[in-house]
Amino acid sequence: MDLKTIDITDPCGVQAVFDNLLDCQNREDMAKLYDNIAPDYDMVSNEWAGPAETAAKLQEIEPNKNACILDVGCGTGLVGKAVSDVGYLNLYGIDMSESSLNIASEKGVYSKLINATFGPETPLNYKDGFFDVALSTGCFLPNHLDHTHLPEMIRLVKKVQNIIKPYMNLNLTLSNQALYSYPVAWGR
Repeated sequence: MDLKTIDITDPCGVQAVFDNLLDCQNREDMAKLYDNIAPDYDMVSNEWAGPAETAAKLQEIEPNKNACILDVGCGTGLVGKAVSDVGYLNLYGIDMSESSLNIASEKGVYSKLINATFGPETPLNYKDGFFDVALSTGCFLPNHLDHTHLPEMIRLVKKVQNIIKPYMNLNLTLSNQALYSYPVAWGR
């Protein structure tokens, strides 16, 4: 798919791009599709409020600008750039698309970028509690991330270990519309 043929002023054209992402049957196909659209992804996503909203929320929950932050599904680095713009200095990004990571690298805001598939069967090689914050913006979608990825994110974050209850309900929203409500349980 060549995003240059999509009229970004036409919501239907942009929607077609994202519909193709949701139609992928496996992570390998999805990684290839993201690799193909990576050069134009920022252009298509320039109206998306997610990065700025994530940066604003991060400032509320983590005042330490030197906090070690993991951006799960960092893609081309839109969220990393927004987080860096408000002063955070120690960002790690993980994504399955090598082309997206190359673009993220050009933004110069990540301390480290990791090309990997993140998930319960593929834990990251970091000790428990290595990160102060783990965030993921726009990634809890069909064939992307889901509730099964949360235990690994939680394992990696030190502060969560002290405040998360053994059972909780996670409500995911997009444009103020509830998408999913997952009962989530894990233990140590």
